[in-house]
Amino acid sequence: MEWKVLDDKYSKTHYLCECVCGKVKPVNKSNVISKKSHSCGCNGLYMVSKKTKRTLTLMVYRCHTETSPDFPNYGGRGIVVCDRWKNSIINFYEDMGNVPDGCTIDRINNDGDYEPSNCRWAINDIQVNNRRSNHRVLYNNEDITMTQFAKKIGMLPSTVRERIQRGWSIEKIASTPIIKKE
Repeated sequence: MEWKVLDDKYSKTHYLCECVCGKVKPVNKSNVISKKSHSCGCNGLYMVSKKTKRTLTLMVYRCHTETSPDFPNYGGRGIVVCDRWKNSIINFYEDMGNVPDGCTIDRINNDGDYEPSNCRWAINDIQVNNRRSNHRVLYNNEDITMTQFAKKIGMLPSTVRERIQRGWSIEKIASTPIIKKE
């Protein structure tokens, strides 16, 4: 949610919350955290943040609208938003909750669809390592990105990339120290 902290006349902290129906009202912080308050009272609808609504809207747009600039990388590859989410912000909220601070939606299998079993909220570091454009390597029986490999062996990714381009094996890259020029 787009939260704004308010203080009421009793000095209890409240969040200004927007319900899916559009109504805005202050809600006691403890009720929000404990999930005792789910809606403004309008037919039991949940309080879904604007950021969460926008996340779902953009997912549907890039997967189901051919004029979207991102369509070739999503819908054009056959990736869709499951019907449960595509047709209901409430279902999306029930499955995923609101977007946590510093996170965006991430597909665990980035060739898979946007659906409950394949999605999570992830920070940028996790997302960066889950791109299909990443160069992956097998190191110590672990399938990792080239950047993760570089970090594990204490090298710059550019050094590892250069050695890979020269045709070095992963074992040789890991075991050959960098010679510093003096």
